[in-house]
Amino acid sequence: MEEEDVHPYALLPEDPTTEAIISWIDQRSDDDRHDEQTLEYGTGPDNLEHTAESDGEEFAENSDILRFEVSLDDLESDTEYHAQIVCDSGETVDGISFRTLPDDLSDADDGLNIIVTSDIHIDKEMEDDEAMQDLADQDPDMLLIAGDVVSNGYEESDEIEDYWLDFWDNYMEHINEDFLVPMMMVPGNHEVGNGSGWDGSGSVEPDAGYFQFFFTNTVDLDPTGENYAEVTISDYLQVIGLDTHSAEIDDTAAWLEDNINTDVDMVLPFHHCPILAGGSRSSSDDDLEENLREAWAPIYADAGNVYASFSGHIHVRKRTKRWTVVDEEPDDGDYTELDDGYIVEDENGIVEFGDGMRSNRSVNDDWYLETSDDDEEQFYSLTIEQDLDVVELEVDEHYAYDGDTYNSEIFRTDDDMVDMEDEYSNYGFVRTGRLEVS
Repeated sequence: MEEEDVHPYALLPEDPTTEAIISWIDQRSDDDRHDEQTLEYGTGPDNLEHTAESDGEEFAENSDILRFEVSLDDLESDTEYHAQIVCDSGETVDGISFRTLPDDLSDADDGLNIIVTSDIHIDKEMEDDEAMQDLADQDPDMLLIAGDVVSNGYEESDEIEDYWLDFWDNYMEHINEDFLVPMMMVPGNHEVGNGSGWDGSGSVEPDAGYFQFFFTNTVDLDPTGENYAEVTISDYLQVIGLDTHSAEIDDTAAWLEDNINTDVDMVLPFHHCPILAGGSRSSSDDDLEENLREAWAPIYADAGNVYASFSGHIHVRKRTKRWTVVDEEPDDGDYTELDDGYIVEDENGIVEFGDGMRSNRSVNDDWYLETSDDDEEQFYSLTIEQDLDVVELEVDEHYAYDGDTYNSEIFRTDDDMVDMEDEYSNYGFVRTGRLEVS
């Protein structure tokens, strides 16, 4: 097999410390490929002692895409594995590696590194796949995508299929160059077709287009068949991917309230549409944001371990002030009213980052915005580390086309916090965060 015709990738499993989901796309002609293929894997390139078989699945009749997938369990935590794909004919694609995540965060010397991005739209402004190299340079352990990889990605056509293949062949090639980075994605409006006029209720089509074909982990995890899910990593992190465009908001809110894990150190939600937008698109988007805000903001605030959330959709570079939800109307200061409470600024509150890797729309000047710009694309790299009993999350905001860091926020699980600011003149950005009071 020619490596350029077969594209392996990893999906985030239910327990990333002992499990892995390895998928691959074979786009060779029917005469050259085989419907049954095998993944051989082990802890060294010369020690591929385990095997897992997969039957290929076609997206549609006459499609050029044949996708394979194997789920691996009983793996060792914080361990690198090597693998190769083998056809019935004996042809192989070798040189594949993947890693499990640490069960004990304090054992990870460099912490856990996560990249969050959205609104790549590879068929639009981001036509240069080299921009993904900046993301890969952060050496991520996990990749989270908050929707809109391909414009009109729900359409079943040769053109759209070619764009999806381009995503795996060229864009993800940078991310997966050294090892397969486990990823989780939630759909945007361009994955499921719910755009203008969608306010979070009405007709939903979670199985529209290519999304569920490629990102089976989001669909297979509880609740099965939906485009939202959670993954809990030991006792230190819960990743929650929420669906803003093909699920009823009331359903996701009920599920979120039941499944948000208040026992882990940190909960990390990401979703396509923001709850506190940095710009405006349309009145229907404003309605959707308001409905999401009403349903999800109180749950985030009540959990007590949500420090940062991530969104896309609007196409601006946004960071909110730290906020929370209170029951009583404030006597002074700015706030946003909810049906059952008020969003107010709070020095120990939550920051929503976003809104999308592209930045090309008008910005708002709402009170809750720390910054909102329309002239720079961005992505986010997160580092989660543990020092004794304190877990720290650092969120670095990067310009998308040179990788430079322009801001960094630090969140810690200490009970007693104060604000701090340190000027890092050699990097040209301000680092803000909260430190323990001694």
